[in-house]
Amino acid sequence: MKRALAGALIWLFALGGVARAAAPASYAVRPGDTMGQIAWRHGVTIGELVRANPQITDITRIYPGQPLTLPAAGAREASRYTVKPGDTLGQIAWQNGLTIADLAAANPQIRDIGLIYPGQRLSLPEPAWKRTADSIIDMGLTYWGTPYVYGAQRFQDRSFDCSSFVQYLYDKHGIALGWNSREQAVQGEWVHFDQMRPGDLLFFWDDRFPDEEGISRVRHVAIYMGDGRILHTYEEGVGVTMATLRDDPEKGDYWYTHFLFAKRVIH
Repeated sequence: MKRALAGALIWLFALGGVARAAAPASYAVRPGDTMGQIAWRHGVTIGELVRANPQITDITRIYPGQPLTLPAAGAREASRYTVKPGDTLGQIAWQNGLTIADLAAANPQIRDIGLIYPGQRLSLPEPAWKRTADSIIDMGLTYWGTPYVYGAQRFQDRSFDCSSFVQYLYDKHGIALGWNSREQAVQGEWVHFDQMRPGDLLFFWDDRFPDEEGISRVRHVAIYMGDGRILHTYEEGVGVTMATLRDDPEKGDYWYTHFLFAKRVIH
């Protein structure tokens, strides 16, 4: 009996070692709460809290009783992938934005990168581009409400225009961008709308300049956050803020109908 019990306990501990992390907790907003306070109390960043709650479009507008999802503090859970017939480690790495070295390091059980088999379970670590994008967005959110000033001085954080905001954040992460949105628009790689990922740069045209052509049509730049949301600054009195491409509470479909293209500068 004792041996059977011990065996059962060992099985349970082993199962716990491979099980997925527990589902994120839920939190009901209390009177007086702010997103910053909630994030701080639960050991997460505002960016992590925003990513876990795609329904949030304004971090200053939450209400008592509103349910929020709380991401696990400091947790960046590795995804799992089941090898399919015909897969190679190189293909799996490429499909998930990883290098073969990243994938091999996350799966020390693999002794020969040329020998994987259907049904084999692999850990997919978070790619470096995702960590960089999340860090840029997290930093950008800390500037919420920072005043918009057209032609703002570069490389300072007292005020921003759209391009200086983007330039400042990416520069802090070792990515040099041009001095205005049109210069930034010629950098990086083209990305299809359906393949955009967090950290991509989105460019827009402006109704006030209907006759512009080519790269001169570019009049605004924003950072894609994922889930149809953008982080940017564009208007005096508003400053750094978030918006949704479609059905934005303030702008409706404005950003979607004025979207030109996306570029990728984080690799």
